[in-house]
Amino acid sequence: MAWLSELVFAPKRFESERLYERLGVRLFQYYVPTGGRLVMRLAGLKWMGFRDNDLLLPQLDFITRYFEAIHWLALPALAALAFHLYSAGRLSPTLLALALLAILGFTVHPIMLQRYNRIRLRRAQGAAWARRQRRQASTTS
Repeated sequence: MAWLSELVFAPKRFESERLYERLGVRLFQYYVPTGGRLVMRLAGLKWMGFRDNDLLLPQLDFITRYFEAIHWLALPALAALAFHLYSAGRLSPTLLALALLAILGFTVHPIMLQRYNRIRLRRAQGAAWARRQRRQASTTS
């Protein structure tokens, strides 16, 4: 099952920090506050301090996969709900279009943000591995 997770969530060849920055992930994040902290507070979770702790990087990678999966599941579910409300006559075509735009904003941006963060994590994990190698080399010499 790990191979499926890696197939879906691993950064693809065309993905890069620069690509997501050009797509506006950082700009959007600056202007739209994250719901992540609110969700964690409502769920009673505490934000873990990941700074300067290389051992927690794989755990953070898992968290980005988890939150990306939630948003992938929310996208079709919310779109189906919007279309159901439209077909039931509770949404006008204009409101349906606005609802779909909002759904895209609340799902696609967080998906891109999680993928962007995972690319950055991979770089941090590589740097952490290199630091460990240098420390081991200096202690054995």
